[in-house]
Order: sequence, then C-alpha cells, then structure tokens
Amino acid sequence: MLKTTFIPQRVNVLDPVADRTNINRLLAAAVINAGFRNMLLSNPRMVLQTGFADEQFALSAQAEELLVSIHAASLKEFAQQLCEKLPVMPLAI
Repeated sequence: MLKTTFIPQRVNVLDPVADRTNINRLLAAAVINAGFRNMLLSNPRMVLQTGFADEQFALSAQAEELLVSIHAASLKEFAQQLCEKLPVMPLAI
C-alpha cells in the first residue's frame, strides 16, 4: 500500500489585472482618507493586513512586497515609485 503525506502550502496565483485593480482601490482609499494615507506611508504592511472600511486588498505576494518596499514621504512620491516599480503590462488583451 502506498502512503502519501500532503503538506499544505500556500499557492500564489499571479493575476496582474487583479493586482492592479486592488492597488488602484488602495490608492483611491489613500486619496480620500488622511489617516489611511498616513498609515500607508508609514506602515504599508499594516494597511494590507487591516484594509480600509471593511474592504480588503487581495494582492499577490509579489505585489505586497513591491508595496512594502516603497518608502515615500507623500502619496505623490509613493505613486511615482509605484509606477517605476510596476512591471509594464498591456492594458488590453
């Protein structure tokens, strides 16, 4: 008899369209709420964990790490760095 042990692992499916949609939602929340914006600039990992107004931002691990790697003093600077780091992706398929 053959025995197999399964080890649960997190599978991360890359969906660049979903990542960009959720990053846009996150930036929109930062534009309309100063507290959220300040938290994004000071502790982006916390923002990703807590979300905004009962909304979560489901991002791939790569997109999360990209956001966490940004260090900016303003939302404008954050967005500029984000645009520089985001891989180029066609807008239409």
